[in-house]
Amino acid sequence: MKPVLLTLAILFHLAGQSQPKTFEGIIHYKVVHTSKLAAVSATDFARENPGNTMTIYIKNGKKKIVAGDFTTYSLPGEENSYRIISGFDTLYTIEPDTTKQQKIEQKAQRSTIAGYDCESASFKERIYTYDYCFARDIICDKNSNDPDIWLSQKVSCIFSEQAITCTQVEPRPLDDSIFALPAFPRTKYQYNMHYTKAELPGGWGKYLQRTLNADLALKYVKIPKGAEGASATARVVFVVTPAGNIADVMVENPKEIHPKLAAEAVRVVTESNRWKPVTYRGKKVPQVLVQPISFAITK
Repeated sequence: MKPVLLTLAILFHLAGQSQPKTFEGIIHYKVVHTSKLAAVSATDFARENPGNTMTIYIKNGKKKIVAGDFTTYSLPGEENSYRIISGFDTLYTIEPDTTKQQKIEQKAQRSTIAGYDCESASFKERIYTYDYCFARDIICDKNSNDPDIWLSQKVSCIFSEQAITCTQVEPRPLDDSIFALPAFPRTKYQYNMHYTKAELPGGWGKYLQRTLNADLALKYVKIPKGAEGASATARVVFVVTPAGNIADVMVENPKEIHPKLAAEAVRVVTESNRWKPVTYRGKKVPQVLVQPISFAITK
């Protein structure tokens, strides 16, 4: 699973409401990882954030987030955030995400978390669904009227779920030294920087060309009136095990493609056994991959 958002990137407009007092103190969370796959454990999904707790320190717009091997700093006036990883004397610079933000949907559901009245919201990004609960009484940035700290977050998809829930809100004065950046050499942070990629010997493209029954598109893909061609794509989720075998093969979008095409995509992936597995910090580990397989026709 990709890393979850540790701060609420999509803000909620508080029309006609007075600005709450900014929060200073510590927020404690419990973290629960759940695997929906046979070949990948919850511990595997928690590889980069082991343990079952997360802690956020907040003061005057400054945030320090401690979660497993990661400590992440967000400072007012700084466009980038910063991260240190246990075992590495490096300060990683995280550039802001410039991709288009998804439209958020606020929900009527309310809940009480750690004694705070919370509202709910959610959005979808590719194969992931994000559900948040946030309290309007907890604001980090004094220059914003919007909640920018959530008290619960659930990230779910077809193969896993991660739930982070606040267990305690601890208002208290904090010393500025907590937010001081370590004096380490700096370099740009990249997701999967400690991984090597899974590879199919001989190349996936060549394997697909000789294995896929592309003629199925003639029967199960329809060209719309006035169009010159059409295509249908199965997004196949599967696991490459540490031994390079294929497991837990499924189609993530079965409602968007004919069952015969979905079955062919599953067959092709299943028969592509003996991959070069992923390594994380030099150790072979299971990894979930999502591979699109397209069927196209033209007039």
